[in-house]
Amino acid sequence: MSDVFRKWVFIVLNTFFVLTSIAAVVDHHNSCLVKESHVIEGMMYLFGVLRIGNSILGIYGAYREKTWALVLFCVLQCIDMVVFLTTAFAVLILKSKYCQSGEYMEKCAVLSVIGDQTIAPLFNLAIVALLRMTVAIVITSEMKGTKQRTVMVISADHCTKPPPYTDLYV
Repeated sequence: MSDVFRKWVFIVLNTFFVLTSIAAVVDHHNSCLVKESHVIEGMMYLFGVLRIGNSILGIYGAYREKTWALVLFCVLQCIDMVVFLTTAFAVLILKSKYCQSGEYMEKCAVLSVIGDQTIAPLFNLAIVALLRMTVAIVITSEMKGTKQRTVMVISADHCTKPPPYTDLYV
């Protein structure tokens, strides 16, 4: 694949993520599932805006070939991935903890519904964050002006012989 093709695939995919994040924020605003909790609603808006901003940062870095923007994009994608995986595992742990004891059956039912609906999307988002981060790293490494590392080959034929064993222990 050529560098230009990778760059434009990255730009198109991040544009798609911007549009889907905007759609998710608008859909969340229109839904009445979480209207009772203003904290969760605020966190959802903040999460959506941060994802939109991160995608725009990636688009800018790839289009203008700015290394700092792509490095920052990679760092934010890494943080996204850790947050998604941590949240998914926390939901799994809470679900198993409440459902093992017989005391919290109503909480177990609620956690089962919430867990079943959130675990797979969280793992999917973590995988997508990993893929986006990988593509950004590849684009950054292939940018013009990026220093290429030179491998230095050292032959063992030109080395001098080690000192005799008797000289080492005097």
